[in-house]
Amino acid sequence: MLAGKNADIRLLNAIPDDVALDVILPDGTVLIEGLKYRDEVAELDLPAGSYDLLITRSGEPDTILFSLTGVNLYGGMVYYLAAIVI
Repeated sequence: MLAGKNADIRLLNAIPDDVALDVILPDGTVLIEGLKYRDEVAELDLPAGSYDLLITRSGEPDTILFSLTGVNLYGGMVYYLAAIVI
């Protein structure tokens, strides 16, 4: 962990049913909006810390598709997330 550095998060939408995704915090803050299937990877820099991330249908904050709780992000690190359905 590098003090004073942000964590770099990269997200790929690999859900083929033409579902656009948002990544939000529980308080409703939108971090990534409208990420479409096979779009470029969305990139986000966040300060190091612990986060609860919600992946929702774009524009539908109550339609939670995935939730990641207690995610510890360390400064200077790169994190890759892929939203997939198996």
